Amino acid sequence: MDTKQYIGSGILEDYILGMVSDQEKREVECLSKIYPEIASYLAEIEDELAEAVLENGVTPPMDLKSKILDNLPERDDDEEDVRETPIISLVDTRPEEKKEEPVKRKFPYGIAASFAVIIALGTGYLSSRNRVGALTEELIQTQTRATLANQRYEALEESNAQLAAEFDMVSNPKTMKIELGAVNDDLAQSVQGAPVIVFWNPESQEVMLNDIALPRAPEGSQYQLWTLEGGQPINRGMLSLEEKSGLQKMISANAADAFAITLEPRGGSESPTLEQLMVLGKVES
Repeated sequence: MDTKQYIGSGILEDYILGMVSDQEKREVECLSKIYPEIASYLAEIEDELAEAVLENGVTPPMDLKSKILDNLPERDDDEEDVRETPIISLVDTRPEEKKEEPVKRKFPYGIAASFAVIIALGTGYLSSRNRVGALTEELIQTQTRATLANQRYEALEESNAQLAAEFDMVSNPKTMKIELGAVNDDLAQSVQGAPVIVFWNPESQEVMLNDIALPRAPEGSQYQLWTLEGGQPINRGMLSLEEKSGLQKMISANAADAFAITLEPRGGSESPTLEQLMVLGKVES
């Protein structure tokens, strides 16, 4: 390993200032035990940091010592550069005369003088970032719940509007109620105990159908509604294949002598299959 290049990278200064990741911290601590020059360089940085703090007249908080010590690598007893005295003393016991020493490297003394502030700001930043992340996640969840609630509300509004339209139509005095019954006894057994009902308003030409009495259409088949006008069948639409409750809106009819439902291939037929005539109901004049 090129220790000179590693030392020159600046990671050791960042380590002392507590500005490295957990992985980088473990890396520095491991390498300082393997390479004496790295451990020695760390000790020199600690000396300069202590001098910078004292020279700038910054009194560290009471817990600064423990924070710095927590960030220092563990040292073996046999290492030459190990010192038993604390790294930073809160009382300056040095002689008043200043000793001139050669400058070994450029070190960020301004940052060192504000070391306690950096720690506080870094801690506050991490705490704020975690809080922002939690708030962002909470906001996303709230927005998701609001979107789902809005979708349910819109579906309910649509359902209520449909029910209101159906009620207005069937309660209109001009709306006719035509009951469609099975055309023979065999078919009567397959119709589930109640007639199929068509609601038709000749004035508005609206046609609605209640087909819940019909059995499920066989696979590949579908029910089709017809009107008979002068003996001619006219398509009024296919019954839905989905299970549902309520009324189904069909194709409008301006005239009708009778309504009928046949069983046709899925998608419908151009003319009714009379052999598959299920129910029929005449319009009372």
